[in-house]
Amino acid sequence: MKLSKKYEYLFEMKKLVILCFNFLILVILNIHFSEKIYVTLTSWKGRIKYINNNLESLLNNSIKPKKVILNLSIEEFPNKNLDLPKEILILLKKYDNFEIFWVKKNNNVFKKLIPTIKRFKKDLIISLDDDILYPNNTFEKMLKCYDKLGRNNPVSFGTIYSDWKINGKVIHSHFGAGSIVKYKFFNNKIDEIYKYTTIDRINKGIKCQDDTLYTYAALLNGYKYLRCKEYTINLKFHKHFLKSSFSENYKRNYLIRLNQYHKKIKYFILKKYNITIKNLIEKI
Repeated sequence: MKLSKKYEYLFEMKKLVILCFNFLILVILNIHFSEKIYVTLTSWKGRIKYINNNLESLLNNSIKPKKVILNLSIEEFPNKNLDLPKEILILLKKYDNFEIFWVKKNNNVFKKLIPTIKRFKKDLIISLDDDILYPNNTFEKMLKCYDKLGRNNPVSFGTIYSDWKINGKVIHSHFGAGSIVKYKFFNNKIDEIYKYTTIDRINKGIKCQDDTLYTYAALLNGYKYLRCKEYTINLKFHKHFLKSSFSENYKRNYLIRLNQYHKKIKYFILKKYNITIKNLIEKI
């Protein structure tokens, strides 16, 4: 009996030590990152009523960001907050660090990251998706890996399937469901590529891919994405999005759009900067 109590005591002490160690890690991470940390995502009319659980999973993470920012367009929600589901409005009242930022034009996926990195040019931006339920320690693991990789490049938390292969060389790309970036990794290259590839008379129906744009913008600015191999974002989709996210039709159309957009950006880079993609990659 005495022996079992002793083991019970040791077990409880071990749990306490682990809790103290984890708390210390969180404190060190918060002190270590002098930049403020902003989390950014977007949504749209057809999806916003399902994202409150996703938002709450971010707001309750073990590391608290300065803000979790949901970028929405007035074009889609002309009455702003009055057009939003009550669940989102409840979160606004409940969490001081949750913000809805209104942009005028609905530039689709690009309103997720571009408005936020322009507002907070010196800080770390964690870019995430609105259809995934993120674990409680997501930010902690992402920041640890970003720190381990040197903090001098944008970092993707995708799998090998998010990598590209160009001229026999593997290129890690921006991963929409989880990436850490700063404005300095892109500077004005984002605007230059975005303006060109979204002009209707040039684009001719080719749907723009934001992951592709950010990856090329970083390369043009002298940075390359690194992929975190210790931690990848687990694509745990909200049940409402499972069918659309994994359908064969969606995958097939995505690959077609991706190839079209690659070609469009490659042409622009050659025309604007007089450099081929092969030479661009070799320079980095």
